[in-house]
Amino acid sequence: LTIDDLPSYWRPKVSIGMARRFNEVKGIERQLEKTFFLMAFNRDHMLGREVEEARSLFPPTCKVRVLKNNLVRKAMEGTEWAQLGPLLVGSNMFVFVESDRDLKPAIQAYIKMEKSFDRTAKLDAIKEEKGDDLTYDMKPLVGGIMSEEWDVLDGPGVLKLKDFPTKTELIGQIAGSIKQVTTKLAVGIRQVPTKLAIGIKATVEKGEEEGKSTVGEVA
Repeated sequence: LTIDDLPSYWRPKVSIGMARRFNEVKGIERQLEKTFFLMAFNRDHMLGREVEEARSLFPPTCKVRVLKNNLVRKAMEGTEWAQLGPLLVGSNMFVFVESDRDLKPAIQAYIKMEKSFDRTAKLDAIKEEKGDDLTYDMKPLVGGIMSEEWDVLDGPGVLKLKDFPTKTELIGQIAGSIKQVTTKLAVGIRQVPTKLAIGIKATVEKGEEEGKSTVGEVA
């Protein structure tokens, strides 16, 4: 081995705490690689049982974790996820949604949790109590970001995704629209020969009555 073989994060001495933080960052990095949507919501003054109850409301396929903002930002470095970093303030829970199928249920679970624990009123009370000592804008829903799109969403923007269609649903909608157009086109095509046949038949009958041998002779 040479000095070039050492990783950039190598240190001659590492404490147990540093090793744990490093492993946690690597774990977050791996989770982000398979995440479709990431959202964060405030958990200030939530009791332990409330945190567990809140976690249980989300689909079991979603990863809901209490993480330190600085570790999440560290894991996001050098990726599109890093755009969410500046919004990560306060004490937060993070929801990693791995599939578009779980996006709507995850948003709906958050809405239910926020109402159940009256988070908006509780945070308003905290803000009033702390006053000028509060150094950031405390919000129930911090924000979120979706892979592939990479648009950073604030709280209201995240809530709009409660009706977000999955890719399967979108394909179904498109297929349904195409089917409607095809059906209308087919009906139109069927109607044209019918009308044309009726017209030709009437013309022929008129010609026969007038003693003309061909349709072309009918004026």
